[in-house]
Amino acid sequence: MPLYWVWAGITGGEALAAIDHFWRTSGPRPPAWVDLNSGARADYPLSRGGLAVRALLQGHGSRIPASLSSKDDYYSASLLMLANLAAQANGGR
Repeated sequence: MPLYWVWAGITGGEALAAIDHFWRTSGPRPPAWVDLNSGARADYPLSRGGLAVRALLQGHGSRIPASLSSKDDYYSASLLMLANLAAQANGGR
């Protein structure tokens, strides 16, 4: 969700602010997911693709890796490529 909102130039609102706050307060490697009902968190970190979306949301599109790694799975690779496209469309932000 944050990927498409930022790509469309929508950077305000409570939903994005809550996501941004969570990512900013979760350290350099936030969990891959959080159960909003129980508060349970993944015991593994956010993928490189997820981190690319975080960078885009926080205005650091120029920090998104330009190339994929053999360790990126399909979903992570897709997020990386889409986040790069969004950053380019938004002038590198």
